Amino acid sequence: MQAERIPVQRRGLSALPWLILALGLSITAVVWQNARRDAAQALNAEFAFWVDKVADAIDYRLSENVQVLRGVVGLFLELRHDGISPRS
Repeated sequence: MQAERIPVQRRGLSALPWLILALGLSITAVVWQNARRDAAQALNAEFAFWVDKVADAIDYRLSENVQVLRGVVGLFLELRHDGISPRS
């Protein structure tokens, strides 16, 4: 005679996989959100760096052009002072 198997109540245990799934998804969502925020901050920092670098390069180039123009103005003023016109 075989012993009859008595079904074990698994109601308490059947919620455990869903709880673990929910906890895992929650942790994944939080980590993913933090990674996105960190990546966005790094991208913004790199963008600000390049904006500053380009602005400095433009400023340097303009200051060089101002120096050249001041030299040309000085040359024309000196030529006019000596009685020579720029068109001659």
